[in-house]
Amino acid sequence: MAGAVFGIALTLVIMAGAELFTGNVMVMLQGMARGTVGAAQLMAVWVVSLFGSLVGSLGFAWMVSQGGTLAAKTSTGAPGPCQLLIDELVKAKNSATGPQLFWRSVLCNTHPRPWRRRRWWSPCPRPPPTGPSS
Repeated sequence: MAGAVFGIALTLVIMAGAELFTGNVMVMLQGMARGTVGAAQLMAVWVVSLFGSLVGSLGFAWMVSQGGTLAAKTSTGAPGPCQLLIDELVKAKNSATGPQLFWRSVLCNTHPRPWRRRRWWSPCPRPPPTGPSS
């Protein structure tokens, strides 16, 4: 289930045209390698992106906490399904080896780059087709 949620969330981020810190790292390092971006520009983008991610994640965590979903208990007072899910996820992550975690992070931070420049919608009308009409 967590894998499906991550994929959906990443798709929504890309479709909305939002930026991820990992994408900014890659793009700015490529710009530095090509000589089109200076060190000051790189650091400015990284700091703003990281700060924005921190503020957004803390805000989202606060909203989830205020919603009470994770703290919900069953009628008997036992931990609810969300708490049990989080406990299982933490146990699974803690049991993974270093190389497993490394390759998982590589896979999680690799996303289809062609989507980042293409919008799923456009305010501009499409040009008329140029081929023979059917």
